Amino acid sequence: MGAGGEAGGREAGLTPALARFLAQSRWEDVPAAIRHEGRRGILNALGCILAGRDDPAIAIVRKVFPLEDALIDAAAATAHDYDDTHLPTVIHATPPVAAAVLSIARKQKVSGAELLHAFVLGVETSCRMGNAVMPGHYERGWHITSTCGVFGATAAAAKLLRLDERQVASALGLAATQASGLVEMLGSMARVLNAGFAARNGLAAARLASEGFEGPRAPIEGLRGFVNVFGGSADLSQITRRLAERYPHASIVGVDILEGNLEIARRESAALGDRVRGRPGRRRRVGPHQEALQGGRRHDRLLPAHDGRSRGGFGAGARVRREWRELCPHRPGRERAPVEAGDGEPRAGADPA
Repeated sequence: MGAGGEAGGREAGLTPALARFLAQSRWEDVPAAIRHEGRRGILNALGCILAGRDDPAIAIVRKVFPLEDALIDAAAATAHDYDDTHLPTVIHATPPVAAAVLSIARKQKVSGAELLHAFVLGVETSCRMGNAVMPGHYERGWHITSTCGVFGATAAAAKLLRLDERQVASALGLAATQASGLVEMLGSMARVLNAGFAARNGLAAARLASEGFEGPRAPIEGLRGFVNVFGGSADLSQITRRLAERYPHASIVGVDILEGNLEIARRESAALGDRVRGRPGRRRRVGPHQEALQGGRRHDRLLPAHDGRSRGGFGAGARVRREWRELCPHRPGRERAPVEAGDGEPRAGADPA
């Protein structure tokens, strides 16, 4: 038994094609709408990291892994479940990727454009990997934020470390062999480790490749590669289809939580003013974003139930459902579709990439 063979003849060379795109991508080629989403994603990640560092689970992680900044930041970013979400796959794409680029930025000089470019490429890679293996991947019990997030962290780190095409391909292979994370962890402290380890492992993969450590030829598409082993509903064409033209990043909607908070604050302030003036307070209207994430999608039924309690009636699962419903105002048409190069705005109704 050994490596060799592809999942299908048409997918041969998929890893090199993805590596070539990542190595050759230029910031100037990224559409303005995607640059904007990248800025929002980084800001959201920073806020989540700052808030999450006070979580009891993160305090333990910091004590045990005091020097692992990427692990700590990614775990903190997902601790309170305000990290953004890619709706077609339910990937929380930002934590592993943001943590990897922030770790490198602490150690070497990185411009704002370079950091955002790497972040965007990392998120794109995570989402494309997720599109290729969902829904069967999650249904098998793999936590997609971690298993696909490690590829995003690797891609982002590889870009900041300025790896060439061959090195990027090796890094992706080293990411594939470190992919891990179980859905069963959700609802426990162990949940934050999935994103944390994805960031740490992705960073390690890129650093190893930068020193000449080589990976296999077809780690993603190979007969015993990532997709065949971890997948279930494999569509490998999703990984490289229209690279540099179509951006699944635009399907990430979780950043709207920030706008939701501000909207609720405005409405509560207005309602208070009405009550002071003797008029009935206006009721807060909240929306269906969380229904799309859990109530109407497979993600909800896959959350593990513990101690005889119903799904979502404990820990993180309950908090995500409750807080999203409370904080996301209903704004018809806010869901973003994939953006294509040259478009000024997301194309409404476009099929997820």
